[in-house]
Amino acid sequence: PPRSTLFPYTTLFRSVNPADITAYGITSIPGSYAFAVGNQIVFHINPSAVRYTGNPGVAPAQANNAKAIGGLNTKVVSTFGSTTGDTVIVSTVRGSDNEPSIGTYYYVTYTTNKVASDYALKIYNKASDAYANYGQPNTVNRLSLGIQLMALNGVQTFGAIQVPVQPNTNYAASSDYIAALQQLTKNLPGFNSKANVVVPLSNDPSVHQALSRQLTSQATARYKGEAIGFVGYSQFTDANTARANARALRSQRVIAIGNAAAGILITNQTTGVAIEYLVDGPFMAAALAGLNCNPANDVATTLTLQNLVGFSRLLITYDDTQMDLMAADGLCMLLNNSGALQIRHYKTTNPSNDLTSEPTSTTIADYVAQQFRLDLQQFVGRKIVDSLITDISNVCNARLTSLVSNEIVTAYEPLTVVENPQDPTEVDVTVTYKPMFSLLWLSVTFNVVTSL
Repeated sequence: PPRSTLFPYTTLFRSVNPADITAYGITSIPGSYAFAVGNQIVFHINPSAVRYTGNPGVAPAQANNAKAIGGLNTKVVSTFGSTTGDTVIVSTVRGSDNEPSIGTYYYVTYTTNKVASDYALKIYNKASDAYANYGQPNTVNRLSLGIQLMALNGVQTFGAIQVPVQPNTNYAASSDYIAALQQLTKNLPGFNSKANVVVPLSNDPSVHQALSRQLTSQATARYKGEAIGFVGYSQFTDANTARANARALRSQRVIAIGNAAAGILITNQTTGVAIEYLVDGPFMAAALAGLNCNPANDVATTLTLQNLVGFSRLLITYDDTQMDLMAADGLCMLLNNSGALQIRHYKTTNPSNDLTSEPTSTTIADYVAQQFRLDLQQFVGRKIVDSLITDISNVCNARLTSLVSNEIVTAYEPLTVVENPQDPTEVDVTVTYKPMFSLLWLSVTFNVVTSL
């Protein structure tokens, strides 16, 4: 999209001897050129053109391909050919344009072609810094709008990848989204780790499938890139199609929003009036990802019954029976809740059992693996002596104790640390633990009797 930049305008010009023009890359001078020593050059500024005049009676040359703005700064950048005693007179007059006051900054919007670096992954700590690169949030600028919803719901540090849009559209090709995902198979810039959460702002199920496959492969011991993903569907996706898409994903690492459309209020900068616009599932997914990354929610805290902010209301709703069917297939459903969207049940697209259905079971397992990896890195490269096995056991037990006290893990069995009998360079650690679960159901039995 067009990028707006704030800067003062500066006009630079140089007067030289016509005999020296080749030194400045000028191959010829106009036939009407008739300036001589003592002549004055006057610049006339107007919104549509720049022209100059010289000797009386010389017709001005029109520069129709230039647009100038009143109130320019003038600098003499060269005194080439000048000698002691030479005089230069610069006279300024206020023209008919609506020039800004001296020292005032004003905006100019321009469009440039992006280069490869513009589409690279960038890390931000403030949403405003991202807007400076990608433009202000609106329904046309999908990336900034997704960032705004993530930030409103609590994300602190986030990365962004801009994908090129197809000509004459506001949408990127699915192949470009899938190609952008490959940037996340490497460590984040400035970090010794990969992304923990991924949100493609695409409603194409083929992109969601590519995300699911990448999340599964990256979470292996080989790649050490544990993460979860959030996706949403097009506004035209009905309940049955959304259910089929969720069943096709069937991934404990992917959370899919079942609602297809919500409203969002954007204020017109000219009139100051807020107008409601429709956004589809990927934007609710971005908001949910921001809430997941909110520091108030650790890896063991479910988002069930928490609220997503930044929306005016759901534009497509379902009754309880339909939502039960959709949730049973692994869709995360939302409810209207006094200007916010309430999460009915935070769950993954794999409803097979409690460990795969509850996203916190996956995020806890990922967190435990990452913490053990950091703790045990210190032992790599050391001699395998008896004391090393003891040291490893002590560090692992200390980590498990900390996980229990921080309410990430409920309980664990005594761990084992043994040398691998087939590989003398490997030590095998086996840890069995129960992740922390959240209360989701209350079963109340009422016994009604005539007397007690």
